[in-house]
Amino acid sequence: APQSRLGFFFGLPDYLDALMQPDTQIATLYSQAREQLADRKLGPTQQTCLKILMLNKQHAGSHLLLGVVASELGKLKNAEDFLGQAATLDSESAEVWAQLARVRSMQRRDKAAEEAANKARQLNSDDAFIWDTLGVVYSRCANHLLAADMFQRAVDLAPNVASYTFN
Repeated sequence: APQSRLGFFFGLPDYLDALMQPDTQIATLYSQAREQLADRKLGPTQQTCLKILMLNKQHAGSHLLLGVVASELGKLKNAEDFLGQAATLDSESAEVWAQLARVRSMQRRDKAAEEAANKARQLNSDDAFIWDTLGVVYSRCANHLLAADMFQRAVDLAPNVASYTFN
């Protein structure tokens, strides 16, 4: 394998040198955290996100995932705090706004939930899960026509996902 300058001194191939770079390490850890969350491994997800935040306190994705974990644990105030920080760091993330809307709707804060959902909707994501989440939020807020539109967007984007079809 080719060697970088650092690799020259220590006999390390380029890919090992790249692993020592903070951005590469953060990307690897973030991918791991998302997989852990998908597998519902909440404790490991938290630990991995905290490792990322030790490298970069401003990593919006880690705040997002910590917010989702907190909401899954029923710690809605903590969830809103993490998600609010994520929204401050990445105001163009439909996923962040959709999750913030979901947490606010779980708290029965309908006006705040709809405001966050509207921001997510304006960002026009191509992720069916986001549209499904928005459908749930608008439904909880008794905005059933808009909820139906959101659910339909999810189905249009992912027609083979049964859970979206039967909302």
